[in-house]
Amino acid sequence: MKPRKTTHMQTAKIVFTCLFLGMALSSCLDNSTDSKPIIEPSGSADYYINNQTSIALNLIYRISGNSADSSKTIPKESSTKFFRDGIFGANPSPSRSLDKIVFYKGSSNSSELILTIKPIKDDQWNITEEKGFEESEYGFRKYELTITTEDLQ
Repeated sequence: MKPRKTTHMQTAKIVFTCLFLGMALSSCLDNSTDSKPIIEPSGSADYYINNQTSIALNLIYRISGNSADSSKTIPKESSTKFFRDGIFGANPSPSRSLDKIVFYKGSSNSSELILTIKPIKDDQWNITEEKGFEESEYGFRKYELTITTEDLQ
């Protein structure tokens, strides 16, 4: 069998293909020496209820801009996380994140309304933790609302 001769046209196609692939692959490399991570300006927050009463509380809450209610049982004498929020371009706060909070006493079958908080006011909440604000105006906060026996009367 005789070896096939390569024509100038075939050689040109091979060279062009190799050059094109080389340029395409090299464009994927990051050649900058001062690459910085892209950081989206956003904040986040966790919300806790500190139940300092002697009874478990059934919590019903509505997230701002949402028509559905969510629920969580808050055990007696405990602090329980019930919601996490994140916002691009702002830091969440209780008044921005939550529309209303309602507390019930008893089982879900026979609940008794004992406290409604609407409107939500930021000054009713304690900030128990902050992270990330050292380098940016955005970061993470942990908010806690304390409920005592006196609040339920």
